[in-house]
Amino acid sequence: IAHLIPNNTNIKWYDMATGGMALAVSDVLISGTYYATQTLNNCESVGRTPVTVTIQDTPAPAVSDREFCISENATIAHLIPNNTNIKWYDMATGGMALAPSNVLVSGTYYATQTLNNCESISRTPVTVIIHNTPAPTAVNQEFCIAEGKTINDLAVNGSNVKWYNVLTGGTALNSTTVLTTGTYYVSQRVENCTSSRKAIAVFVLSTAAPLYSSLEVCEGSSSPHVLDGDA
Repeated sequence: IAHLIPNNTNIKWYDMATGGMALAVSDVLISGTYYATQTLNNCESVGRTPVTVTIQDTPAPAVSDREFCISENATIAHLIPNNTNIKWYDMATGGMALAPSNVLVSGTYYATQTLNNCESISRTPVTVIIHNTPAPTAVNQEFCIAEGKTINDLAVNGSNVKWYNVLTGGTALNSTTVLTTGTYYVSQRVENCTSSRKAIAVFVLSTAAPLYSSLEVCEGSSSPHVLDGDA
């Protein structure tokens, strides 16, 4: 009752148009009609002014659990973009509303909504999962140039892997790209989240043909000798 006209001791409130007892200032308001009198010169008014009180009981918002990739650097603002009626907390009751710029981590957040300038008392729990997909596992590899190996021949332990010739950015290499000596970078995609890239050294070995000089062997001899002019 004290909230109807704060700090005004001349006003008395009733829950009926006539008769009854004045309500205590500590009585909790509910939606309905209250009746006010005022007292001046020690005389209370006979007439009572009806006042309609509406208690807004704002429901908690209907929001769903969310998942993000760690590479998105998602913040509170990403949970329900462009909705200024929603406030987020890191506890079920109490605490301070989180700033839109707060970076999300895996855990539970709690949402209220404000309608008609009234924030909901209850809070909706929302589970947030931040996927941190690890890079696939692979080791340095060697091939012979005669084999004509391609990206598709590289051994790697991962799901939905892609190979690049740069650590970041760039375009994934086609699986038919012929390998050359150098560093390749591989990522994997799990739960719709792409990992960082792992560097793999690839060596394509080009073995030279052996060098032989022309030889002359005498019949019956087991000891050949180099012909004149041959190196």
